[in-house]
Amino acid sequence: MVTLSIPGFKHECTKIPKSLASRTCCNYPQIFPYGIVKICVKRAPAKANLCYYDCVFNAINICHKSKCNYLKAYDYINWIFPANHPFIDIYRKAFRKCVSKANELHSNRLARFKSRGCNPLPEIVYLCVENEMLTKCPMDYWNTWNPQCQHKRDFINNCLGKDIE
Repeated sequence: MVTLSIPGFKHECTKIPKSLASRTCCNYPQIFPYGIVKICVKRAPAKANLCYYDCVFNAINICHKSKCNYLKAYDYINWIFPANHPFIDIYRKAFRKCVSKANELHSNRLARFKSRGCNPLPEIVYLCVENEMLTKCPMDYWNTWNPQCQHKRDFINNCLGKDIE
């Protein structure tokens, strides 16, 4: 068993939290337009996640071919949210961090995901952004009644943080 030690805190990183939709824990706004989601679900049903995110991120112009662009994400976030929206800065920072990390991945690490014929970077960016939304969620939007939410947040902060920081 691997345990990460932090003074005053002990968290088991071998026990992955039960599957729990991130928006169950943090009521953050959906950023993908329904029309694009509907089109991409129809295009990629058999290939589900990987091709779905490739389709969506290409449609909103954040990713193209084998690279994602933070500035395109930044422009998109600014376009869909008013300047004073409580999640605008969280989304901006999340995309900056996640696009940067995804673009740094070496092609040999991504090769196993390319077998489906879709670019894996958009899904990697999306999952990273989702984790950021959970860890940076304002308390007014956080689900305090489900203890699994805090467990998932702790797992991300203490066990995945080293990989995504």
